[in-house]
Amino acid sequence: MRMKYCPQCGGELGESLIDGRMRLGCTEAACDYVFWNNPTPVVAAIVEREGSVILVRNKGWPEKMYGLVSGFLEEGETPDQAVLREVREELCLEGEIAGFVGYYS
Repeated sequence: MRMKYCPQCGGELGESLIDGRMRLGCTEAACDYVFWNNPTPVVAAIVEREGSVILVRNKGWPEKMYGLVSGFLEEGETPDQAVLREVREELCLEGEIAGFVGYYS
């Protein structure tokens, strides 16, 4: 069942190009709601470059807190595609998958 109305403001939802994909979002100019349609799974990457591991920071995190590049899978993506996309989006690097560490639930 597809949503028809915005859960934030009650306006109509419509498709538009957001972050390079057609996504469902609120059509009201004052509302920024986007239905991301993210499945629950996430991916994380251990990014090695020139013998070092690259960690990332989020401005909302406490000082001195760092993490791995990570993100949600997009609809229709494989985990490999998702992890390479996240590396490209967060670090502006083209990666390659050297191995698989594991999966956790």
